[in-house]
Amino acid sequence: MRAAFAMRPVWKPGTWVYLGSFNADTWTMFCLNPQVNFKDMDRTKLTETGQELQEFARTGHETWIDQSGVDLLKSNEGSRQWLVEHTRPGFKRDFSVNKQRLSFDRLFYKPLH
Repeated sequence: MRAAFAMRPVWKPGTWVYLGSFNADTWTMFCLNPQVNFKDMDRTKLTETGQELQEFARTGHETWIDQSGVDLLKSNEGSRQWLVEHTRPGFKRDFSVNKQRLSFDRLFYKPLH
């Protein structure tokens, strides 16, 4: 619950959070942060996710990914590279305690050059 309350002022209305899996921590985050939209992360659709990031950024909405989504993307080289390109150091909120891993990374739209 500490994480849910800590992220409340960070996540403005309209924020999107990508999830790798839905669990009890996710449910708590969802219930205590009704201003946030949650979306499944699908590593087979990263092109579409990149387009969503662009649209969200264009409309002034932030995007984040939870630890389960990060774990999902780190499971293969292509999605691991996508994650590196769309996150930045210093934009992680980590609430992990002992073996319970709970964190959120900010996602950024990376324009094609």
